[in-house]
Amino acid sequence: MADRIYVTGHVNPDTDSIAAAMGYAWCLRERDGVEAVPTRAGPYNPQTTWLLKRLELEGPALLTDASPRFESVVKRLDTTHPGQPMHEAWSILTRTGGVTPVIDEDGKPFGIINGVSLFDFFAKSIGPNPRAEEMKLSQLLDIPCRDVADTTAPRFQANAYIRDWLNRILRDQHNDFFVVDENGQYVGVCHQRDVLSPPRRRSAGSGPPSAPPRALPP
Repeated sequence: MADRIYVTGHVNPDTDSIAAAMGYAWCLRERDGVEAVPTRAGPYNPQTTWLLKRLELEGPALLTDASPRFESVVKRLDTTHPGQPMHEAWSILTRTGGVTPVIDEDGKPFGIINGVSLFDFFAKSIGPNPRAEEMKLSQLLDIPCRDVADTTAPRFQANAYIRDWLNRILRDQHNDFFVVDENGQYVGVCHQRDVLSPPRRRSAGSGPPSAPPRALPP
């Protein structure tokens, strides 16, 4: 998503603006090999609607706001299930830099296992129990993931604007968040540092094909 370029015209697009966005996006794809998508900043007028239908062309998608969304910072990490033993989560932790998403059988997030949840588990299980201090590591790794996962990790929809949730993110004590689709299904995980510094969505004006794409602020 970060490498995608959106090509758009003016706010009240006429046929020339729509055609220019479609043509320039095609030029960028063919000439530069980039993922360029034609967009429009406003509704079609009757003439443009008639022409697209006449030519059987799919017009540009409506894009009125280029602010970063959670889908731009999500990372699709390997997952495990609540009933799986901790040694499977441990294997994922070593590959993902310390995060294991725990997902239910229905594809929805159950919780996150990371350094904080591991510390909390050990503090609750071993701290007040002298006998637990003699527990072997192999025994700890047989504990089901549901007992270690943090089930309070926030969830954000992939198509939601990050700016709308910044206050909550800044107040929250979590560093890792779930990203889900419109049905609540697991899409991936994002980290607080990535949410606070998301990549800017790249856009280009639909000028003449010879002009280089220009980056605009979100």
